[in-house]
Amino acid sequence: MRVSMRDMADYETFHKEQLSHLSGVARVETSFAIRDIYA
Repeated sequence: MRVSMRDMADYETFHKEQLSHLSGVARVETSFAIRDIYA
């Protein structure tokens, strides 16, 4: 699953209130982009 949030606070809310409550979800791995790179 790929999600996009406005900021870390939004992601934290999503993780706590929705993602962690999905049936079948045993583990969550998260990575964040620090900034966009344009070539």
